[in-house]
Amino acid sequence: MSAPDEPFTLPAVHALHLAEVVKSLGTPQNELFGPLGLDPEGLAVPGARIEVPAFAALVTRARKVTGNDAIGILLGLQMRASAHGYLGFAAMTASTLREALETATRFVPTRTNALGLSLHVGERTASLVIEERADFGEARDAVLFALAVGIWQMGDALTGRQLEGSADFAFPRPAYTEKFANVGPVLRFAQPATQLVFDASALELPLTMADPVSRQLVYSELERSLEELGGDQDLLARVRRLVGHAGGG
Repeated sequence: MSAPDEPFTLPAVHALHLAEVVKSLGTPQNELFGPLGLDPEGLAVPGARIEVPAFAALVTRARKVTGNDAIGILLGLQMRASAHGYLGFAAMTASTLREALETATRFVPTRTNALGLSLHVGERTASLVIEERADFGEARDAVLFALAVGIWQMGDALTGRQLEGSADFAFPRPAYTEKFANVGPVLRFAQPATQLVFDASALELPLTMADPVSRQLVYSELERSLEELGGDQDLLARVRRLVGHAGGG
């Protein structure tokens, strides 16, 4: 859990990804970062974080200089698992989609304290719920679109097929989404929760880059990172972790 006075942050690398989207729309990086005093070199440092208000200001700036409000969707469409560090690598090398999503929900605190993920599985459908823990202000739609569309894109890439289902959002439909009707999942708005909904059978789909040896190595790194953050302190999670350790008793 985050300390009460700890600021909400996102991985700084996403600011660079946003700059790539803006550049593809004809605006150079310095025009995006300069007025906000952001340093591209500092953002590129592995593990660097950017506070939520600064990222929200960056989204607002990106919309202003490009005249394109769909920045979040465009950011999600170009997102790749490799952009998520150890967490992305662990998901890439998982054996099934279920394993990849369970890894994401468990270790998302190693990437951000502003968002959470939870996987819910029913008899026919499953859902990956996106939990908002920070106030993203006017950038809320962009952040949630980037994450939801990005996760769906990664699911397609890792399974080698087009997944079917819906992306639900707990806010009204923005006008700019009309041109993205075929981005992947069906987009639904004014829903009770922001979540990805799909057939539960998809959880057993094998991943194209499954590698149990590599996954175990990176999983151990994530375990250490999570423990350092103090994000794994409930009793059940601690017992599950210790049972898996050789000689854990």
